[in-house]
Amino acid sequence: MDTNAQDREKEIQKLYDFVAEQVIAGLYKSDIIDKLIELGVARDLALELIDEMEQRLTRMRKKRILLVMGDLPEKISLVKELSIAGYKIAESLDEKEGFDKLEGFVPHLIIADNGPPQIDSYSFLKRLRKDPIGRKIPVFIFSERKAMKDSFVVLGLTEFIEKPFCLQEVVKQIKRIIVIPKRSWER
Repeated sequence: MDTNAQDREKEIQKLYDFVAEQVIAGLYKSDIIDKLIELGVARDLALELIDEMEQRLTRMRKKRILLVMGDLPEKISLVKELSIAGYKIAESLDEKEGFDKLEGFVPHLIIADNGPPQIDSYSFLKRLRKDPIGRKIPVFIFSERKAMKDSFVVLGLTEFIEKPFCLQEVVKQIKRIIVIPKRSWER
């Protein structure tokens, strides 16, 4: 892919991200259109982008997230933020409980913490990738052990988040995974 095509793809990604942030923030459609027009986007395209993002957000609010985390302060904050955003949350304190909830809940995203002694996220992810249901579910792993990142990536990890983390950035990454599906050039 040449440099111009890559630059164009980056511009499109920024535009999608911008529209998503504006819609998620709850700005009026007319205000978002005005901002897009200031950025040089045609009015018809601006309306189309906003409508598409609103539809994605409506679908997003029906999305389910499974948290496989011990009783950590981070989990409480994460549950609160994700609930406010409209996600359905299921919580488990360990791997076994996480797998028990997997079939009945069938999440769109799994977030696991590699910190508490009762959770071995590496084993959990390895087992998950062998499971017909869990094989394709995106997984975020929180860990203080940055050296383990490559091991997780080999197992099909979606996102490795080093602790301590910024809650707003994590929520933004979750929304990006769930709201803005990968386009053809990202596959």
